[in-house]
Amino acid sequence: MTHQQTGQPLHYGNLSFYTQEEAEKCQREMNNLMYKGKPLILYFMGTKDFDKKANLIVTGLHKDVTQQEIYDLFANEGKIRSCRMEIYPSGESRGFAYVQFDKQEEAQRAIEKLHNSTLNDKKIEVKVHIARSQRGTNSDQFNNLFVKNLPYGTDDAKLRAMFESFGEIGSVKVQKDQKTNELKDYGYVCFKNNDSAKKAMEEMNKKTLENGKCLLVNQHISSKDN
Repeated sequence: MTHQQTGQPLHYGNLSFYTQEEAEKCQREMNNLMYKGKPLILYFMGTKDFDKKANLIVTGLHKDVTQQEIYDLFANEGKIRSCRMEIYPSGESRGFAYVQFDKQEEAQRAIEKLHNSTLNDKKIEVKVHIARSQRGTNSDQFNNLFVKNLPYGTDDAKLRAMFESFGEIGSVKVQKDQKTNELKDYGYVCFKNNDSAKKAMEEMNKKTLENGKCLLVNQHISSKDN
C-alpha cells in the first residue's frame, strides 16, 4: 500500500484468500517471519478494533529475544490478536513489545502468570498498556534524543561535540557492536533540560553532513516511557 498523496510506501498491505483455511494457514506460518530484517505482523481484517484493556506492554526484553518467542510465550494464556516487538531502524530490539489479546481475562491471566518472570535470563515486566494520550502527561517534555546516521568513526566525544552548542549535556552514548566492539552509526544524547533537547532536534534532524548522509534526530522513547 502507498500513500495516496505522496506515493510513499505505508509498509502494510492486504491479502485476500479464497478460503478461511488458506488465510489461517498463511497467518499461522507467516506471522512473525523475519523479512528484510523486520518481523511480519499478520492479523485478519475486521480485527482492528481491539479491546484496549486487553493490550499488554512487555518490557525488559533481552536484545536477542525474537517476536516469535514473545508470541509463543503469551499464546499459552489466550488468543493473541497481534504481537509486535519494537525495533530501532537498525533492526535492533528496543527491549519492549505489545501483545494484544482477544479478551481482558486472557490479558489479566498473562499478567498474573508472566509479570516478573524470566525470559532469556532477564526479568520481564507485563502490564496493561495505557496510551500516552490517556496518561495526562505532556509528550512534548523530553530530554533524551536518538541520533541515527552518524559519520563513520563517531565516538562519544565527537557526538558530544556535535550537540554541545545547544545546551548542557548530561550524557552521550554511541552504540557499539557487542561482538566486534566497533562503533555503530547511532547513539543517544541526553540534555539537562527540555528546551535544549527540542532545539537540538529541530536544528539537527535531517541535516546533511559532509559525508552526504542525512542525520536523523528524534525523541528517544525508552521502554519505561511507553
